[in-house]
Amino acid sequence: ISCNKGACITSIDRGLKNDPATRGFIFYGTDLRADDLPLPRRPWDEWALFHEESPKNNWMLTFEDALVLFNHTATFRRESDYPLSTHYIKDLADWTETPAVPIEEKNRLQKEESLAPIIYVQSDCHTPSDRERYVKELMKYIEIDSYGRCLNNRKMPEEIDGFLKLQSPDYYKFLAQYKFNIAFENAVCNDYMTEKLFRPFEVGAVPIVMGSPLAKDWMPNERSGIFVNDFKHPRELAEFIRHLNSNDDEYEKYMAYKDPKHITNEFLHKALKERPWRVLGEWDKVNFGHRMYAGFECHVCDRVIERQEALRAHHLDPSKNPPPPPRTASKEHLACPEPTVSIATDERVNKSVNFWEGLYEARALKKMLLAGETDTTKFLSKYLKRLTDKYDQWVR
Repeated sequence: ISCNKGACITSIDRGLKNDPATRGFIFYGTDLRADDLPLPRRPWDEWALFHEESPKNNWMLTFEDALVLFNHTATFRRESDYPLSTHYIKDLADWTETPAVPIEEKNRLQKEESLAPIIYVQSDCHTPSDRERYVKELMKYIEIDSYGRCLNNRKMPEEIDGFLKLQSPDYYKFLAQYKFNIAFENAVCNDYMTEKLFRPFEVGAVPIVMGSPLAKDWMPNERSGIFVNDFKHPRELAEFIRHLNSNDDEYEKYMAYKDPKHITNEFLHKALKERPWRVLGEWDKVNFGHRMYAGFECHVCDRVIERQEALRAHHLDPSKNPPPPPRTASKEHLACPEPTVSIATDERVNKSVNFWEGLYEARALKKMLLAGETDTTKFLSKYLKRLTDKYDQWVR
């Protein structure tokens, strides 16, 4: 690959792990496992983490003990070295070029076709964000058409039924009939945002948002989304939605983002302008994820070359050129809070089991690397087991 600082060779051939020329390893966060790592880690090996998916896919990586083992990061957090926070926003034109279904038609569909004001499509029904509990409570106070496996009360049309059809134009047209789309993420973490949050702007609806505490930073304007954290109880949220649903003028204010001049969020514009990848045309939109990853490959390549150049300068004249310190990730690059229930409940509920398991995995991983382990398969039997056995003894 040809990058700003020079060229690098990238490969998925694991046989090159111990090649003397190998300098870096890029890991895909969801697939990274502590018992499958390129050990021993040599002093010149640089580790890079690419992780734009849900933190629940690998809780280990949200803890500082694991994060400090990486030199370079590309995550959904804006603090990472190569931020992927906007990876579900291809182009703001996607929000404005397709007109919304007229409000008169949406009102007719509610009255004559018995559509609810709100649509909910979800099939992952046991999530760290506990969104299903909140939706179930919200349903007591306002009508919601639920088409997924979670709280299902309405059958999805056959032509768009199935996971592979959820990106189809027909599915988007289907969502566009509703005034409000539930946009609840499966986990709560700063800047973790998916198509659930941004798709309503494409189809012409108002998102009801649960997820990143910083999601308002990425909205088109100050009045384009409804945030559950702004309401003390789902009952209050339902009252507000009913008010908008019955007041066309007020609802239209939330739809103003369909006019480009009403996308007034300067932070959003700046972030999209300065992000290190670009969408240049239809082909690029299809291969958006590939472009992000290829860009991160070059980011890592450039940092490796920079370090090699600094080391050469140090060897040539140590008195003038101190050795370069290694780059190290910090907890802000991916850290997420402990999951909790979405609303108060008398039930005995623990949403944190996998979260705390991730902490033990992170600590065991750090111990394994500090010990200079050469056999990655010993992670479970030697390092993780020691920690969990100590915990079991403490509990007893």
